Amino acid sequence: MEKKGVLKHAPPGYALGIILCFYLISIGFAAAIAPAAQRLLLKLHANFPCNLSAYLVGKPVVKIFDRLNLLIFTAGIIPFSCTFRLFQRKAIGLHFWEWRCWLRYFFLGMGLSIGSILPPLFFTPWALKMCSLNEVLFRTFACAVVVSFLEEIIFRSCILGVLRTAMQSAMAITFSSLFFAIVHFRPTAASVGILSMPLSWKESFTIGYRCATEIFHSFHPIAFFNLFILGCIFAIIRIRKGHLMASIGLHGGIVWMLLLFRKLIYWDGKCFFWNPAGPIDAPFATIILLLLLIYFHGQLANKNIGA
Repeated sequence: MEKKGVLKHAPPGYALGIILCFYLISIGFAAAIAPAAQRLLLKLHANFPCNLSAYLVGKPVVKIFDRLNLLIFTAGIIPFSCTFRLFQRKAIGLHFWEWRCWLRYFFLGMGLSIGSILPPLFFTPWALKMCSLNEVLFRTFACAVVVSFLEEIIFRSCILGVLRTAMQSAMAITFSSLFFAIVHFRPTAASVGILSMPLSWKESFTIGYRCATEIFHSFHPIAFFNLFILGCIFAIIRIRKGHLMASIGLHGGIVWMLLLFRKLIYWDGKCFFWNPAGPIDAPFATIILLLLLIYFHGQLANKNIGA
């Protein structure tokens, strides 16, 4: 990809610094407004109760903070990048008319997750959890669609797009995927010792600090490597297709099946090679992801040769 925009003559580290600073600023901003946002949520739920407000109020405060940070980062980086000509708004790649492509890759993502989850269930005991199936299906599907939509805009549109204006595509894919893996190490309510709402300012900034440094507290080499490979796959698909719908679909299908498994199935078995409770942590997922990466990389190479 030819370099262009204000980063055309800038060193690659300049683009990386911009992204890192913007991410840290978004965490700080989320920490600053999280207490007020959560008090507003509690007030709305008290005055206008509904399933959505009950669902949000019932979520751990750390997850609420994470979603807020994700929204702030998404809402800020697009206009920031376009204003400073780091990339063009039309390059976001939301081609909604490519819904068939989204659907195909969504099913592929479902198959990838199922293939990582099912094998150990044939050899170890498991049980279904008691819950409302319709409610779980709707909530997990909605969560998977929203999360995949936001994360693909952030990582495969904005971050990858900015990096590709300052460096070669291979380096841009590598660094965007590293960033994708790092930010997926998120704190839990137990790890920060904050379990209730509403947050105080001190608690909010404690969560923000842990979000920025969690990679140093709970690093898992296999999970990090698998997330990095997954980020590379999404980035290659984004470049190959020229739009986001395929990577959003693949991402959404993977997340939906993982969420469904965690909500519907109780599994207490332990296996290093297979781990359905956290498939991204297991070597079996590494093998599947590497094969998928080789396949899509070959397709991208063939496209470049044909071009």
